Amino acid sequence: MNALESVAAQELNRSIELEVIVVDNDKFASAEAICTRFRAAHPLVRLSYVQELTSGVSYARNRCLREASGKWIAFLDDDEVASPRWLIELHSTASAHHADAVFGPVLAKFCGPTPDWLRASRTHERARFASGTRIGWRDARTGNVLLNRELIKTAGEFDYRFAKTGGEDSFFFACALRSGARLVWCDEAEVHESVPLQRMTKRWLLQRAFYGGSTFTRLNVAIYGRHVYIVWAIHGAGMLLIYAFPALFSFILGRPKWIFYVQKMVGAVGKLIAPFSKFTVYGQK
Repeated sequence: MNALESVAAQELNRSIELEVIVVDNDKFASAEAICTRFRAAHPLVRLSYVQELTSGVSYARNRCLREASGKWIAFLDDDEVASPRWLIELHSTASAHHADAVFGPVLAKFCGPTPDWLRASRTHERARFASGTRIGWRDARTGNVLLNRELIKTAGEFDYRFAKTGGEDSFFFACALRSGARLVWCDEAEVHESVPLQRMTKRWLLQRAFYGGSTFTRLNVAIYGRHVYIVWAIHGAGMLLIYAFPALFSFILGRPKWIFYVQKMVGAVGKLIAPFSKFTVYGQK
């Protein structure tokens, strides 16, 4: 509900018409009641609710693309809250820099006390850039983005091979870059993401690092070909060697940053096992 409320509170120019689409990827339609309450509270907001029964983030995002009717399409996750000038800042930057897609910062909002080791891990921190900076696919995500509908014609839809693992957004924008798209950053378009308690544990952080390393390698294979498996396997082995000593040293001395080094090592293991996960290279069957 907070995400929808933040969209309803957007400061928009009169020339901009807002269309809100909620795609519910839950077979139990858990978001339907929320949308009903929102409509009652905001009768002037044009809101559409649809249910996507095929589970997976790629299916949900592609349903968003199919349901949207505007020239510009913005994505906001259900656990995020947008700042009041979120859309206007994204749109202004797109116009000023002739961008095909504009991205903004996602800032973590912890739902509980944050221990030193959690902050030292930097898991919930993401890179930020000066507004107008052109960015690559590694920093391109759908958690906070405004994209031109024309981009779909060149980048295609979100790839279903990443539906269960994530990374579908990075691959989408990598395809867009290949076709000459211009991806730009807008640092003023902030959104805040709630970090629940279950994502504030060492177990969750290390699991994320492992699967993140594997998905990152699979993304590179999908973009550049199978030969990069060797590159990232060597890279993973090197990371294990590089971070082993500082991880042990920090742990013995009781320094909170030990978790940062261990995350790097676990991510490296994920890169090493990536070739053994079932995956199809883009364009092949």
